[in-house]
Amino acid sequence: MKSLNEVGCDTLITIKVKTRQASDMILLEDGEVYVYVKDPPVKNKANKTIINLLRKHFKNNVILEYGQNSTIKVLRICNLNSNQVIEILQRKKEEEN
Repeated sequence: MKSLNEVGCDTLITIKVKTRQASDMILLEDGEVYVYVKDPPVKNKANKTIINLLRKHFKNNVILEYGQNSTIKVLRICNLNSNQVIEILQRKKEEEN
């Protein structure tokens, strides 16, 4: 998956964000990770929602590394390797189908 890079025991994940959506969700499509959030990109609200959503999803600490003011963001998922991240994303996608 081109949106993942391992750094030590962590994984950097590149996501594409869409704000002001009907609901908060994480989607895996064609090897890309999309995060949809209800909050607007004002006063860091969308970034906080993204981090909290990913923390709940991966059950690990998540840190915004790059892209605070961008729709493309790089986040660090602590203590998960890329295979574990892919497995969690794919499991979630299968649950939704």
